[in-house]
Amino acid sequence: MLKQDLIHIEGLRYIVEDLDIRSAVARRRVLEQGWIVSSEELERRFDHISATQRIVDDPRFESLKTKLSQLKDIHSTLNLVSEGGVVNDTDFFMIKSFILLYEDIIGWCEQLELNIVNYVDLSSALSVLDPDGHKVSAFRIYDSYSDELKRLRDELKNNTERRDDIFELISNCEDVIRCRLSSELQWYVSDIISAYNDVIYIDIVSALAEQAVRLGFVRPELGDKTCYRDLFQPEVKKVLQGRGVEYQHIDIDMIATTPILLTGANMGGKSVLLQSVCLSQAMCQYGFYVPASSAVVELCDGVVYISGDKADAKGGLSSFAAEMLAVNRVVEQIADGHKPLVAIDELARTTNPVEGAAIVGAVVEYFSENRIRSLIATHYGDVRCECCRLRIRGLECRNGDVVTKDNVQRYFNYQPEPVTTGEVPHEALRIATIIGVNRDITEKIEKLLTI
Repeated sequence: MLKQDLIHIEGLRYIVEDLDIRSAVARRRVLEQGWIVSSEELERRFDHISATQRIVDDPRFESLKTKLSQLKDIHSTLNLVSEGGVVNDTDFFMIKSFILLYEDIIGWCEQLELNIVNYVDLSSALSVLDPDGHKVSAFRIYDSYSDELKRLRDELKNNTERRDDIFELISNCEDVIRCRLSSELQWYVSDIISAYNDVIYIDIVSALAEQAVRLGFVRPELGDKTCYRDLFQPEVKKVLQGRGVEYQHIDIDMIATTPILLTGANMGGKSVLLQSVCLSQAMCQYGFYVPASSAVVELCDGVVYISGDKADAKGGLSSFAAEMLAVNRVVEQIADGHKPLVAIDELARTTNPVEGAAIVGAVVEYFSENRIRSLIATHYGDVRCECCRLRIRGLECRNGDVVTKDNVQRYFNYQPEPVTTGEVPHEALRIATIIGVNRDITEKIEKLLTI
């Protein structure tokens, strides 16, 4: 469920909160939606987003969204009708108002030539609640429902002596009519529910299309590998742009059967790259367009992101133990037949280098044997395993560049590039010097490195 993934997938909450969904019921439906593994369902959703993108700049689109904002939650009322219950006048009013709203929304969709739902004819259901055909949302038990009711109401106007008796007769007559109307609506409730879900869907797709245009997202192509061009993390990009720093988009190719081992300097962007891949996978499989200029995405059974910073160390466990238990939970999922996308940030970084490298190698080997698409960032160089090795290019300075702690990010190249060896970059001393670490420390580091 998307609501649960808001906690585990970095940046997903920002994406959901950025959606301009107009009704509370549609926003709740987004949070409740499940992970989509059907390529047919996703392609249909993407087709509808594409069709809606065409009209987001049309002034009439805002009129449609204003109507969408008027949608109220009538789910429990419709369930009551479906189960054969008797509803009250307020419920009748809510249903009638919805039917009239639905006709307005479909009217705007027809004007905009937006054909993403199948129109449901609710005229017969409306006639149950609007016997005089006035098409106003107000509702009451109308005289036209019963000749007897009309006669009693007329009598009440002229007979003050039997007023209490007539009131009781009118009340009984109205209760009989409510039972009858509830029964008649039961014949149409499935169509009303279908129309209700369609309006929610239009609200959601409209917000997805508008967001894709505004933030520069692209329709992902579904395939048997994952490749991104100009991938970015929208929340991080917004923060950096707010500081006047240009965000660097990255390219990455992932083959399903080959884990990726990612190395690079601290501050090199490894964590953001892992988060971006996980976020984009989740966005795709929740039916969003993705943050890239082009994307091919292989579907999976879920996303797992493990970081020592995020590990649950409750119960007195060390961060290493908590991290390894998180890895073990993934292994158990895989043993049960699940095929998630797995990203692990600096696996086993808190243990000694010899055992740490062995742990990384073992996990990579297990993922490779089980054909699990995975991306593992590490600072260990001596990792013995068969995998695809990428390295963040890192700090790139030319002669004459004045690099300081305030502008160092401008000189980082965050693009990953293939490497053939397990050697990791040695940029820690350089970065420590740039950010102003005391020279007594940096000189000792330099001396020890030359021994």
